[in-house]
Amino acid sequence: MSDTLEETAQSLAKLENARRELLANVTHDLKTPLTLISGYAEKIEDLSWEEREESRKDAEIIKRESKRLTLLVNDILDYSVLQNGSVSFDFQPVNISKLAHKILTQFHVICDRQNLVLERQIEPDLFVMADGQRLSQVFYNLIVNAVTHIGGDRVIGLKVCQNGKAVRAQVYDHGKGIAPADIPHIWDRYFTSRERKRSENGTGLGLSIVKEILNAHAAQYGVVSREGEGSCFWFELRLYDSAE
Repeated sequence: MSDTLEETAQSLAKLENARRELLANVTHDLKTPLTLISGYAEKIEDLSWEEREESRKDAEIIKRESKRLTLLVNDILDYSVLQNGSVSFDFQPVNISKLAHKILTQFHVICDRQNLVLERQIEPDLFVMADGQRLSQVFYNLIVNAVTHIGGDRVIGLKVCQNGKAVRAQVYDHGKGIAPADIPHIWDRYFTSRERKRSENGTGLGLSIVKEILNAHAAQYGVVSREGEGSCFWFELRLYDSAE
């Protein structure tokens, strides 16, 4: 009984520490965009209508920071329901090849604006049993992560191929890479190493959400990274065979 109570107390203490850590990080992330939105809104009020260009620039900042707040709130809600197990997954046969191509089309505008090279190697008509919407979220978050840490060659890539009785997906960049000591923590919420600073447009929850979704799919996943050469995030799902 004593041992059980001690274990329960330790678990509750860890939960409370995690709650405080999350609250502190969220509060910090909310403070900057809220301050900017408030400040620039007041500035627009003070501008005369003749200063159209100045007001347009300020309005763009307000829109950008509002979008950032929306992204943060959505990620917090997603992470919360995934951790609590309160989300239901709709597992169906999914053509992961077509899904990967569809996700990449969402990044064409970003690639054009930022002069990025988007490589793809996707074998056709590979099926897995998965929740298509959540699997799209995995691809999206991994590609955003690659864009954030892109290298000087401006190249990111996505590869989807059959690997035995599984389908393996890889998202890679040629950036600074991850220090060996940091790799075990890369999936933790809000973790950022000195070399891989969080993008101002990120929330620090992207890889944690990926982890929760892949765990729910009983997927294998990981990252291969070398400092100065880049990183490759990968996951594997069992190949779906309709005959089975």
